[in-house]
Amino acid sequence: MKVGIVTIYDFFNHGNRLQNYALEQTLIKIGHDVTTFAITPKKVYSYVLPIASCLPFIPVVSRMNKSKKHTKKYFHNVIINRYSKKKLKALGDEFDAFIIGSDQVWNPKYMANKFVSFLKFAEKDKCIAYAPSFGIEVLPEKLKKEFADGLSHIKYLSVRENEGKKILENQFGFQNVPLVVDPTFLLDKADWQKFSTEVKDKPKEYIVTYFLAPKKEYKQKVKQISKKFNLPVINLNNSFDKFFKTNPSEFIDLFLGAKLVCTNSFHGHAMSIILEKPFVSFLSFKSTKSIIHTLLKMTDLENRNWQTLEEKDYFVLDYSKVREKIEQEREKSLAFLSEALTNVEKCGGGTKMIAITDKTKCCGCHACANICPKNCIEMVYDDEGFLYPKIDKSKCINCGLCKNICPILNKPKVEKMGFPAAFAAYNKDLAVRMQSSSGGLFSLLADFVLSENGVVFGAAFNEKFEVEHIGIENAEDLNKLRISKYVQSRIGNSYKDAKKFLDNGRKVLFTGTPCQIAGLLKFLGRPYENLYTQDIICHGVPSPGIWQKYVEYRAKCEGDDVSVKEIKFRKKINSWKKYSFSFVFSNDKEYRKTPYYTDPMMKMFLFNKCLRPSCHKCAFKDVNRPSDITLADFWGVNGVARDLNDDKGMSLVLVHSEKGKELFEKIKDKIVFREVDFKKATRHNPLVKRSARKSPSRERLMRDFKKLPFEKVVKRHGSGIL
Repeated sequence: MKVGIVTIYDFFNHGNRLQNYALEQTLIKIGHDVTTFAITPKKVYSYVLPIASCLPFIPVVSRMNKSKKHTKKYFHNVIINRYSKKKLKALGDEFDAFIIGSDQVWNPKYMANKFVSFLKFAEKDKCIAYAPSFGIEVLPEKLKKEFADGLSHIKYLSVRENEGKKILENQFGFQNVPLVVDPTFLLDKADWQKFSTEVKDKPKEYIVTYFLAPKKEYKQKVKQISKKFNLPVINLNNSFDKFFKTNPSEFIDLFLGAKLVCTNSFHGHAMSIILEKPFVSFLSFKSTKSIIHTLLKMTDLENRNWQTLEEKDYFVLDYSKVREKIEQEREKSLAFLSEALTNVEKCGGGTKMIAITDKTKCCGCHACANICPKNCIEMVYDDEGFLYPKIDKSKCINCGLCKNICPILNKPKVEKMGFPAAFAAYNKDLAVRMQSSSGGLFSLLADFVLSENGVVFGAAFNEKFEVEHIGIENAEDLNKLRISKYVQSRIGNSYKDAKKFLDNGRKVLFTGTPCQIAGLLKFLGRPYENLYTQDIICHGVPSPGIWQKYVEYRAKCEGDDVSVKEIKFRKKINSWKKYSFSFVFSNDKEYRKTPYYTDPMMKMFLFNKCLRPSCHKCAFKDVNRPSDITLADFWGVNGVARDLNDDKGMSLVLVHSEKGKELFEKIKDKIVFREVDFKKATRHNPLVKRSARKSPSRERLMRDFKKLPFEKVVKRHGSGIL
């Protein structure tokens, strides 16, 4: 299932990061797709404490920054505090289950958004609380009504300390609430050893202290132990210590190497026990006292208190019995978690059917329709003229393939290889180049695949001048695929057709937008040695519905009985940079706009007024892509290779893979090319990495498109200066 974790997010507090990591990893281990949604507390105690203690600010910031970088490496997370209720409810529909916890997510001091903290944006049947903490012994009377409403929305309740169990049972009447271990205990010592990163320059033997607001007597006691046993002290929550600026993985390494741990922190106790380190317990902080007491009682380690523990026992701790108790509690906690998730799925909270509630998260790639074993998904136009999946629920068998195949919900993995090789290039055949949008490189790639008895898929006009993907098997049809078509192409069954050819051993070149390539790769489900993919640097895709209305409008302008005979978005008669936008009609007259951007349709497109919602939050903008090759117009060529530019078309070629290199090698003798610096080459193509910005007038255009005669839409929105 697709599971969302909702928890407090504190970059400064390593315990907070460790519990989050542990829960993520546990869920991944049992087969779930996991995302963490972070609540940034309104009062973050771990930030306040250093300031209150007058600690130097720079080390605090440095520690936070190291933790942030570490988080980016190990977590997939999103801050949701500022999400609107509408956006949160869309999120609730997208995920199969949500888990609130762990840490003090129900502490009134830190709760930033109660709508989020009680998962009110999701259906009750999807809601699980795993090891949350109130951080207080009794909930104030003034909060009871609010908490009663919130808690009633959580279908599967658990807590991590006895005081929380008492609050739920005594103040709210819940019965037999399970007491589960903190998520850090769901991983064992070996798991944490793998997670750790070695800290350089640490002493051979040392004491670790991890104190929250240490008292003077604690410091004196540690100093005494250090002196008596001749061991240096590493103070992990003291900014004067050089080891203060650790990230969570280094934090674990320092615990692993310690001869003794002195702590009053819950996670200081927890990691000492999990890693089987001798420790001395310094109980303080009322808000965590009950949590620590619960933990020490569970493990029979209450005797480790600093005021009662004898010096001879400081470095001696037999974990054999403790290990058994932890394993028992871990199994009980895992059983609760697994049972809750299983029940969510049984109750339908884990429906496997794809549902489009947020249109920014559907690119219209057709992968879901192609993969459906019951053919119960139809791509249907919405009122803006874009295609979205519509499911016949009477035929659906809830197999989950449509949801699992979605390239936005499950992005294809791309290896980060630094910048791709970049080339300025054009086809030596001038006739082909003049028929092409830019430098005629696509034609050469296609020619090679076709010469190997392969098949080429790309965008073509049908008889109504709608744009759809087709497959061609001979060079005579190649002209259908040349020239850019600034409309979203209808994939249809192209993915299925491509797979048939691939399974029969034939080479396939599949071209399209980045989202279409991602959809194909998710649909195929495995690599094919005989598959080549080529995408483009995409501006975004305009509405097919608006395009069709524009085709009708242009014909109507010529007369009632006139039809369109030919359309070229990129007619390079005069110039590559100032190419024309052309319609040829059945009466042999031509409508031509030079330069192209003076045409009303092109203005609506280039002003970002009619792009698909997902184009403004494109999930596939990246330097490294799953395609083998990216092609684009090389608009910035004069800055890097002016001598090659004859104004007849120049391609920018980005090579992402070994197969991409292989393809490029095959056409080298038929092109003029030069390798160029990637950053300089893409300076005038910023959309390689960022999405097209949404026009402020987009919504107005779409309202007008739905209500007004199209000639008024053209007049109102097809004007302006680029």
